[in-house]
Amino acid sequence: MSALPSEVPREAKPAATDSPWFWMMLFCATGLVVLLIVWPKYSERQRRLELQYHARQEIARRRVEGEPSRRTTGQEGEAAPPAAGELLITLWPIALVLLALLVLSAAMYRRGRHTAARASPPAEETP
Repeated sequence: MSALPSEVPREAKPAATDSPWFWMMLFCATGLVVLLIVWPKYSERQRRLELQYHARQEIARRRVEGEPSRRTTGQEGEAAPPAAGELLITLWPIALVLLALLVLSAAMYRRGRHTAARASPPAEETP
């Protein structure tokens, strides 16, 4: 016996996890959360490393110019160390890229779901 069109089961919407945009959105959101958690510790460590870098650069400059590598107390030099918020290597570019990818993937995921909903035929009611 052949099935009538009204008896054909309607295809269910595909699961959210079937979309690669969903996974990209999930990974970007997770990356942003992890980045926000790690940011304070990273900044503290990076500041220490950059202070060491500046000290090495100053020692190398003094060596090239023939100055003694150490000076007496109070005669350390004119260059002040960088301020606390001024790091050479920051996490802002990574955060911006993750945020842009999150917005893009969310938009594409929504567009894909909207397109799939419009493409599926409406359910026919059985009398």
